[in-house]
Amino acid sequence: MNVKTEDWHKKGLVPRIKFNEILTVPTGVYTYRQVVSLFFDRADMRPKKAVVTSQEWCGQTYQELRLEPSRAVLDFSSYWEGEGKGSRTFALEDDLIPANAFPVFLRALDLTTAKTYSVSTFPDMISNRVGKPLPVTAAVIVEPPEEITILGGKKKVVPVRVEWSLNSVSYKERFWFSKDGLHTLLRRQRADGGYDELKKRFVLDYWKYNRPGDEKLLQ
Repeated sequence: MNVKTEDWHKKGLVPRIKFNEILTVPTGVYTYRQVVSLFFDRADMRPKKAVVTSQEWCGQTYQELRLEPSRAVLDFSSYWEGEGKGSRTFALEDDLIPANAFPVFLRALDLTTAKTYSVSTFPDMISNRVGKPLPVTAAVIVEPPEEITILGGKKKVVPVRVEWSLNSVSYKERFWFSKDGLHTLLRRQRADGGYDELKKRFVLDYWKYNRPGDEKLLQ
């Protein structure tokens, strides 16, 4: 259940789409390496599982969030005092959309019309601490199309804002999606002040490119 199958011909399989976000952060003599993998139901692009790992010289932390009907279950293993190994369950009235899922989830919304949605979300899960996360309500605002300069030219885009509050602090993220049917994510302004912009887009069966020299595909 909730794992990758080795036999694609089994009955009862559920198609999923996976999204990876990878951070490599040098800090002096050691480096943080952090990954979040999100798994979406291909039928409606709702997230069903999120797995987060964080490794650095101080220790390693693992989190797995399973999104089930009417509840979310977070299992974790952390090196921090007061966390250790544990599990937490959250009752839900609606689907929970982790903030890390927004780059994919927002693409599945109707981006042809300016509109505001309300969703339940978890703040950014990429961390070496588990903390005490709680779902919060976020506003998703689809804005009218605009034109930006990116990838060496001007592109028509659909901006989307996501806003929420946590412990009396307001957070906001902005996304710029291509106006075509693919809604490619071209630019992102993170709630923590970080900034992402698309440099290259390509499609390949990546698991076959694992030999020395294959890294040139990323250049």
